[in-house]
Amino acid sequence: MVETLSGDRGVLAHVALPGPPRVGRYGVDLQAFERIALPALAASQPGGVVVVDELGKMELASAAFRDVVRCCGPGCGGGGHGATAPPSVHRCPQAAA
Repeated sequence: MVETLSGDRGVLAHVALPGPPRVGRYGVDLQAFERIALPALAASQPGGVVVVDELGKMELASAAFRDVVRCCGPGCGGGGHGATAPPSVHRCPQAAA
C-alpha cells in the first residue's frame, strides 16, 4: 500500500500483479506508486519535513522516485534525511544506483 497524508492511496504490490518489477513473489505497480508518491513529494515546502516510511526495494525500483528522494537531502539543497533497514536485514542494491 502507498498512502499520502492527504489520504491518496494505491496498491504498491500484490502477488496477483504481473510486474515487472517483482520483489520476491510480489509484482510492483510502479505507475500507481509514482502517480501517488511523486506529486506528494513535489508538493513539499522548502524547509519542510518529508517523511518516507518503508523505503525499500519496491519503492526504489522507481528511478523517478529515487531522483526525487535524493533531492530531498542536503546535497541537493533540501534538509531531509532518510533511512533504510540495515544491510544485515535487507539488501537493496537500487539504493546505491
